[in-house]
Amino acid sequence: MPFTCSLCPANFLKTFSSKNSLSIHESNAHPNKVNHLKNGAFFRRTFIILFYNESTFRYSPAQRKYTCKFEGGQGYEQLGILLENKNWGSKKCRAGTCAYVLMQNAQQTYHVTFCWKERVYKELDMSLRCGSMHFEFNIDVRDFVEENHDENQARNLN
Repeated sequence: MPFTCSLCPANFLKTFSSKNSLSIHESNAHPNKVNHLKNGAFFRRTFIILFYNESTFRYSPAQRKYTCKFEGGQGYEQLGILLENKNWGSKKCRAGTCAYVLMQNAQQTYHVTFCWKERVYKELDMSLRCGSMHFEFNIDVRDFVEENHDENQARNLN
């Protein structure tokens, strides 16, 4: 099964024979890449039900592709409502870091883009049509320090 680089421009898509070779290509050819999560099979109807009422929901008939984009703090909150989890975009790790989806900082606004596209897999004289979804987002990772309650109170008194 071929693996296509989704970071390459649409008119110059590159295909690889393994996930490992694709990963190496993405690391080398796209050093400041956007992170992607892919779901191999995803029903078109489910994508439409989730995102149809959003103002940024779009369909491209030529590409047979649906997209929906969420931007900035308002987009973060809207995704929290859709996902029924207001803290959907952050994760604390045991190693002392916190990774979070970056939607806005002092310099710029970022976005999360969800995309559903019909893929056609061909082998010999057979073809399989399958919908797939992926989404793109920016992340930031920060160190955090857990302080105990007494230290916080001492600081507040000073």
